[in-house]
Amino acid sequence: MPQKQLATSDQLRELLEAERARFTDQCVPLSTKQLQSLKRASEVAMVGEVAVQRNTPKKRARTILRELWANSPEIFVLCAIATSPSTLGELKASDYLQVLFRWWDDVHHPSGLNDLIKTLQHYLPSLSDNEDTERGERSASSPSLCATLSLSDLLSFLQALPHSGENDTTFMIHIPGDHQESPFIEISSEMCQGLVAHTLERTKETRFKAMPHTRDWT
Repeated sequence: MPQKQLATSDQLRELLEAERARFTDQCVPLSTKQLQSLKRASEVAMVGEVAVQRNTPKKRARTILRELWANSPEIFVLCAIATSPSTLGELKASDYLQVLFRWWDDVHHPSGLNDLIKTLQHYLPSLSDNEDTERGERSASSPSLCATLSLSDLLSFLQALPHSGENDTTFMIHIPGDHQESPFIEISSEMCQGLVAHTLERTKETRFKAMPHTRDWT
């Protein structure tokens, strides 16, 4: 079900309250969908500022998520599983911190939520402000690479991967709920390097076959 637009901070508070009410003093693991939402929110919070300069909604979501994480990991987690970055990026209100922390001071804090956060370090933001600044500066001086890839090269590479058993290759497909972000397929850095090497090798073979060959008469 697509999430409704956030027009006010009170609407955001209501979403977080609905999630808070589901927690008890018992530590219950998050669902796969909730973990994916948490991971996505953490990724947006950690991305360098330079990388989101041209994406206003994503930049807005990054700002909100970073502020929540810096002040309350519990509220950050609730926000991550109750919303999406694209929905959060549409929030125009500027009083969300006041509204959320006033609400948080007045409600019960389930110990199960706090205990759960201790088990989720792998899914939570880990970059400090200094590290994030350095990443942004590196992004400005070293832009991401973009190259054209033919379908035949991609299919040839995929056919060489394991397709069954314990070593089967899996991919994460991201399909945003709106049209502001393009869908994409996430692959590991190692696989990306392998794909580049495979494509370069095929290019060399193609060029070699196209070269004129002279017969050696000696």
